[in-house]
Amino acid sequence: MDRLTEALSVHRELGDRRGEAEALDNLAAPLSLLGDVEGAYEHQRSALNIYMELGDREREADVRSVLAEWLWFRGDFKAALTTARSASSMHLELGVQRYLAHDRLVEGMALATLGNYREALQVLEDAIAQAERMDHPEWIAHRSEEHTSELQSHSFISYA
Repeated sequence: MDRLTEALSVHRELGDRRGEAEALDNLAAPLSLLGDVEGAYEHQRSALNIYMELGDREREADVRSVLAEWLWFRGDFKAALTTARSASSMHLELGVQRYLAHDRLVEGMALATLGNYREALQVLEDAIAQAERMDHPEWIAHRSEEHTSELQSHSFISYA
């Protein structure tokens, strides 16, 4: 982590905004693992702002995808839903497929948490299909399948 912090300082000293954004983005995960979830979130937000300033829409969409999950974990489910949908729209517009399953997974998690179980089930099934189309890492499909199973266990879905 010291090297990541040092890299951030160097990029800032050089005025390298892209390097600064990448360093902020890279620091978020270790901060979270160390229990500094708010610090991690703020690093992601700062990276997002720089990518937006630079006009790097692909990295902006990627960071939005990660931020959506952070928002969900922070308990801001409506913001998580909006951010996941924004990331998904941007990824589709740019033709970038690699994060679509993740975007849909977070959207489905947010919908379920907000009580929109029927729509959540459809979105999570789409996340599984997207992961399969992409031959995406199995954990995404596995997580989606877990959420889909949980939603199917709600009795009212079978009556829908």
